[in-house]
Amino acid sequence: ALVEHSSDIVDRISSSADAINCLTTGYLEASSTCTPANDDADAARNNCLTATSRVVHTMLDNNPILLHQLLANYQSNGNDFIKKLVALVENGVCPAKVRLHCAGSLISIYQLLQFHADLKKQYEAILSVSDLEKVIASTVLPILCQYVDYRPDIAAALISRMQEAQTAALSEENDAKVEAEIQEMIKGKNESARAIARRQKEMKDNVKEPTDEVTKTKPTAKYGTDFQQILTKAIEAWENAVHPLKLALEVATNLCTYDDQHQQNEDYTMWESDDEENMEQLAKDINAKEANLQPLQAAALFDHVVSCGLPERVRGVIQGLMQPLSVDLTDDNEVVQRDLIEVLGKCGACIGNIAINLSSWEKQLQGGNHLIEVWRTLGQCMSKVDLHGEASAEVSGAMTAMLRYRTELLGAVGQDELTLILNLLQKANCAEARQNAASMLTSLCTSPHLKEVD
Repeated sequence: ALVEHSSDIVDRISSSADAINCLTTGYLEASSTCTPANDDADAARNNCLTATSRVVHTMLDNNPILLHQLLANYQSNGNDFIKKLVALVENGVCPAKVRLHCAGSLISIYQLLQFHADLKKQYEAILSVSDLEKVIASTVLPILCQYVDYRPDIAAALISRMQEAQTAALSEENDAKVEAEIQEMIKGKNESARAIARRQKEMKDNVKEPTDEVTKTKPTAKYGTDFQQILTKAIEAWENAVHPLKLALEVATNLCTYDDQHQQNEDYTMWESDDEENMEQLAKDINAKEANLQPLQAAALFDHVVSCGLPERVRGVIQGLMQPLSVDLTDDNEVVQRDLIEVLGKCGACIGNIAINLSSWEKQLQGGNHLIEVWRTLGQCMSKVDLHGEASAEVSGAMTAMLRYRTELLGAVGQDELTLILNLLQKANCAEARQNAASMLTSLCTSPHLKEVD
């Protein structure tokens, strides 16, 4: 509970023996008793395991000191925590978020070894990068493909279930208020309870809005139905579907990236100068350098990512989210709307990383010709996420990165695409989205276009 409410505590324990104990003892010990939540004890155990796995995932992110201590501990006492993490990922009885957080932890360990030569060299004998690649390909990728899935019909059914339960719960609440009013009136008058109830019902029917057939046929709490509990279960069903999808997209986004220190330096240099000619020359240099990059060390793993179909699953989620739902979302469904927007934003960030870093996927898309279609799809997403700052920044950031690091896209940008960028620059509600639009224009200035675009 303390860790959940204080990032400072996470920072303090990240390189301490507490973190090691969390991974190698109590945290993974719970896996042996991880069972379906059929009673309060099981639910509490699963909640504890979910919270702890989330903290461990957070602690391992870009934390070479912690990984060094974990590997040193493993080397000295033979405690194979990697195998225990893998076992949790493969345990279909564990909650989805536990499995995904453990998958994310394995990816973080892989990336730390990949990008920290000292760690890689020191522990190559007990934990090699190639071994971790095999683990990720055989264990992590299947579970990511399992949870990167969105079907509009299922989403509509879950939303409809929540709406019906909410209507029934509200009706039950109103009935309870009417009953309480009747009891108060009985105390103050000699009128019979039956007469008061009849009069109250007539008043209620006169002002009551029409309800659908499902609501009319719902039993009331008088006959033993707890509509508030039904609503709670409907909300839980939605959360159990959408939260793993969000987390799976976050893990996939992290998997499809690499050390971005050089990119951060370039971004700083790009914006520290107000000399237009220097900025354009710098953009040309960046594009030239990226075009001549040697294949990344992670290329073998990225090939597995492509062959398992994960990029196409992310595209499928985007396409599904762009389709209209068969149910109408009202102001009462604010949480649902926010969830769907967040998923769309995470899809944008993920597909951007895929397009930039997975060269084998680019070749799969007919030599990169379809990358512009991916970029246009992200542009269409901007109309849905514009009022939501974080999602707007994620999607526009992916569009910016694709133009910067996939130079073949620059010549494919026509008048329609330019109009989209200019609209972002002039009308986007999110300041970061407007900044990204300006960066897109800078990249476009490094390549010739059609006369109208120039």
